[in-house]
Amino acid sequence: MLRRMNSDMAVLDDIEIAFTTLNTDTNTYLNPIDPHYEQLKCKLYSVEKHEDIYILIDKYLQSTNASTHQQYKMDIEHVFKVERENNNKIFKDVGNKMLLWYR
Repeated sequence: MLRRMNSDMAVLDDIEIAFTTLNTDTNTYLNPIDPHYEQLKCKLYSVEKHEDIYILIDKYLQSTNASTHQQYKMDIEHVFKVERENNNKIFKDVGNKMLLWYR
């Protein structure tokens, strides 16, 4: 009888663990900085290598090395597009847009 109660307790413990796992907040972030971008109402998008903006950035990167820096080649690791809520509306009429570089 004691063994059966012990077994039943183990099953109940497993059920409790399963329910606790299922009831946890599913809005967990892969990166701890993500909530900060959410607070700023910004979304980050990874830019793929075949996209026009990636190709343009790579072209700029490869063509802006000074002649004194030919002993190495720079490669892009990642390109991200940042979209902030309402920025498209606010800056729609601004003609002189530039790319922001951060290394």
